[in-house]
Amino acid sequence: MDRLFQVIRNIESLATGKLFFVLFSKTINQKLIIRLNQENQLQFGILADDKQLPFYSKTIVYDYGKPSGKRWTLKDTGAFYDSFDIVQVTEKDLTIYADSVKEGIDLSKYGAILGLNEESFEILRDKLIPQIQEIILNEILAVN
Repeated sequence: MDRLFQVIRNIESLATGKLFFVLFSKTINQKLIIRLNQENQLQFGILADDKQLPFYSKTIVYDYGKPSGKRWTLKDTGAFYDSFDIVQVTEKDLTIYADSVKEGIDLSKYGAILGLNEESFEILRDKLIPQIQEIILNEILAVN
């Protein structure tokens, strides 16, 4: 009977914030967030708020040979992508950092370049559900 009461106490003490912190303190999950931000959004010119990056201007098309009539994409394999990092995880949120200044222009002026849109969040959620279930089960069944 003591074991049953322990499980009930564990259920009562399981905090959402603790679950969030444990889940997103894992490097593999941080890398997944960054990969979704880069490969599922920025490489297609999609921002975290589902807005799109602007179209290439005539100057950029002329000076840099970019395709006319197409939107910007932040498809990058260099310093910008390498600078992505999860710099803080708390029980309430996490902070993504990237050096968004490229060629003297802060890319964040064009919108929410850091973060996940709804589609990326759904992919993240689906990937994390088994981990969430495991963490909850381990916490509930833990013997103090």
